[in-house]
Amino acid sequence: MQLNLIHTYLKLTTSLLLPVLIASVLIAQPIKNIDPKTYKPLVPDCIADPSIVQFKDTFYLYATTDIDKNLSQAGRPVVWKSTDFVNWTFNGILDIGVDWDKPYSFKNNKGEDKKGYFRYWAPGKVVAKDGKYFLFVTIVTPDDKMGTYVLKADVPEGPFKFINGNGIYFNEPEKISAKPLVGDIDGEPFVNDDGKTFIYWRRRQAAEVNPDFLSIKDTAITLPTKFKGYSEGPGLFKRNNIYYYFYTLSGYASYCYGYMMSKETPLGPFVNPTGDNIFIYSDTADNIWGPGHGNVFKVPNKDEYYFIYLEYGEGSTTRQIFANKINFNADGTIQTIVPDGKGVGKKKKKKKKKK
Repeated sequence: MQLNLIHTYLKLTTSLLLPVLIASVLIAQPIKNIDPKTYKPLVPDCIADPSIVQFKDTFYLYATTDIDKNLSQAGRPVVWKSTDFVNWTFNGILDIGVDWDKPYSFKNNKGEDKKGYFRYWAPGKVVAKDGKYFLFVTIVTPDDKMGTYVLKADVPEGPFKFINGNGIYFNEPEKISAKPLVGDIDGEPFVNDDGKTFIYWRRRQAAEVNPDFLSIKDTAITLPTKFKGYSEGPGLFKRNNIYYYFYTLSGYASYCYGYMMSKETPLGPFVNPTGDNIFIYSDTADNIWGPGHGNVFKVPNKDEYYFIYLEYGEGSTTRQIFANKINFNADGTIQTIVPDGKGVGKKKKKKKKKK
């Protein structure tokens, strides 16, 4: 099945047919026949919404932990570490003072008794500033209120503490909860060359962040994109004086990514690139379904970029993450990524010990 349904759809139809497309993709999705030699998730675990940074000689991977409970409950957060981009480990649970396993009882707006959990979603790239490490992460409360919070630590693996308030609480009015930087999910930071920080979040929202990371400067703007409809998992990176804003389209097994470019500021104005505006989408030949909520990792001191993304796979919240190299055309546009699940190999060799 070589024809890519998503790509053809985005070129030929409008968003009015999206429900029909999603249904057809889900029905057409085959059961995977996994070859361990060519199917190489970056980490041998069910995680999603990844971001990777490098501090000194170590790569740090932050992600949502999946436990096959749909979106009603997430696993405990961890920080994965690697020195070669291939072998990843973690030491214990990331401590931010929240009990992720505890069910909380409450009444919804209809007066019905409900139970819910705190959830840790979509951590953005950790930002190093003034000797501290700042984590921008979505936290969902048991009653499904969402926001992107900022926490800080002395080291990249934490423990992290909220920069305002002593923690985040539920049904404890006597305690003061931390306030979110933005009241929505998928907040992703970007630090410009001049040191100014910007944040991008769901539904094409963007803003400059004040230096103390406690609030945004001015008001948020909505970035106009060529493709409409629901969008999440945005981000920004810069290469050769061009800013690239990337954003998801659709979701689940039909996840894909569009992008825009600007030579002016991190907030635009952006222009749609010539040619293909979708740089990654499902590849039916290699059984890569729904490459979604991802991030761009740049190898320090090299013109080398990788897109790290979740793969929807067999459905529900049993997602895994993969990486593919980003190649660019002479005019700076992104060449279409063909997700293949093969991995990208080691990013640096360990030093040999002297005899």
